[in-house]
This record gives sequence, C-alpha cells and structure tokens, in this order.
Amino acid sequence: MAYLARKIVDEFWSLDDGVPSEAVTVVADPITNDMRTQSHELSVWRIETLNDIREAVVALTAMYTRLQYIDMVAIDEAAILSRGLTITEELALTPVVDLRDTHRNISNLTARDLGSVAICVFDSIKEGRVWTFTDGEVKDLLNEAISKGRLDKGALEPGVRKKLS
Repeated sequence: MAYLARKIVDEFWSLDDGVPSEAVTVVADPITNDMRTQSHELSVWRIETLNDIREAVVALTAMYTRLQYIDMVAIDEAAILSRGLTITEELALTPVVDLRDTHRNISNLTARDLGSVAICVFDSIKEGRVWTFTDGEVKDLLNEAISKGRLDKGALEPGVRKKLS
C-alpha cells in the first residue's frame, strides 16, 4: 500500500473520538494553513511504506531555509484515488536527487476536492499515521543523508547548513 506524505500542523487537526471522518465539519484553519495549493495542485511525497516517512522528511526539509520541527501525515493513496482525485508526477526541486521522483501533486483541485482531501487527512490521523519530528531529529536525518552521499551539504540553505555537524 502506498501513501502520500504531507507536512501539516498537527494542532489544527484535532478530532473528537468516535466521530466518523465523513461527519467531521471541516473548519477553515487546517485547510487554509496546511492545504495551500498552487495552480490547483497540492504537493505531496509518495512513499511505499510508513517506514519511508523519514524519506519524505529529508526531501522536504532539505529545502527549508532554517532547521525546524515538522509534523507529517501519511495519507492512503487509494483513499485519494477512490474519491476521484488525480495524482500527477512532478520532479521536485529538493537537493536530495534520489528523492526528486517521489514528488507528486494532487491535481485539478476544487474547493470541494480540498474538503475530500481534508477528510483523508482526518482519517490518517485517526489511524495513527501522523508524526512529529523534532528539530534534532530533522538534523539527524539530514546529517545521515549527507554522510551517505545522498545530499550535498553545500546545496542546503545557509540557515540549515550552519546547524548541521
């Protein structure tokens, strides 16, 4: 089963236990903060297993201007497709070259479609597919990518580069 990893702010997505996600009223803050689109597309990272969530963290945080924590959610790819949404491939600009082809977009989105994606995010959180990586954990992941030759430290923004060993 494949997943689509997306950065979120976990605190925006609070849930009432026992309420089915389809019955959740999707409030505006999670959508306006965590589901900003560009050209009607929502950027995600395709991962094959939940253990690969760290790969998405590396790909994404390698593009940051400063080292910071990140909340990530893994959305079931089949759930997105079952709602009639389109997933397209797009090479990412991440300096982690071997992860560029894992980038995807959920494309041709309407406001209604964003609500459908939000329900998939709620489902993912209810099913425990959400993680917080501290700035220290992000630092360790980036250092590991550098030590394995997957990431050129010089390609990182100065604010990130100076925090790494």
